[in-house]
Amino acid sequence: MLFWLGCSESENPIAPIPSTTGSLEGQVTPIQDVLITIQIQQDDMVIASTKADTDGNYRINDIENGTYVVSVTAEGYETAQLTVQIHAGEVTPLNVAALKMLKIPVSHLRGRVSDRATKEPLKDVRIQFIDEADNRREVLTGASGVFGLENLPVDQQFTLVINHERYEPQNIVIHPIPSGETEKITIELLPIQLDVEELPAGDGLAVGAKAPPFSLSDGDGNVHSLADYIEQNRVVLVFYRGSW
Repeated sequence: MLFWLGCSESENPIAPIPSTTGSLEGQVTPIQDVLITIQIQQDDMVIASTKADTDGNYRINDIENGTYVVSVTAEGYETAQLTVQIHAGEVTPLNVAALKMLKIPVSHLRGRVSDRATKEPLKDVRIQFIDEADNRREVLTGASGVFGLENLPVDQQFTLVINHERYEPQNIVIHPIPSGETEKITIELLPIQLDVEELPAGDGLAVGAKAPPFSLSDGDGNVHSLADYIEQNRVVLVFYRGSW
């Protein structure tokens, strides 16, 4: 005898999971032969960025609900900044009028960041620009590891500070770039080599097993070693996959 138990989709519909992110979409008045960059910032930190297409259209997805500053930049033009509120599950429209041409001399920087060992490009590397007056700007590398800094001062040197998870931090001094010129640089990040002893099979989860010596970097690029803490106090190790 054959029995079948079940229910129709209409009896117990599965509720859709509500979205926790929204999108930003709009158009910037295009400039012939000039790339326009749109960045989303929160608390002076770049959250995401994209380039407008040749018609000035752009879209950025997967933005957490909240208030953001949108910066629109292009070589030789004044930066436009606007404040927007992103709502989960919605597309926020934001059009930007034509950017104004700069009247002061400026220079530009283009670069590419890759893994020194594999030579593969590194995406979403946070690069901070610091000038002699301690003014700071941030950019993120794109999918091909490329980044750009537009409209830099021409009469001073500045520093690039690069921090990326699992890589050694770098500070790079850039000497003054002549007016109207674009300097191109290549940056290779060195992976952090973990000095880890191999545990015998089965010991990794054993109660009382001794942790091997190791070093890891935090979100600010500072390197911490187990040996720095183990002599001072008891240490709790927490391992997790994904985001908090």
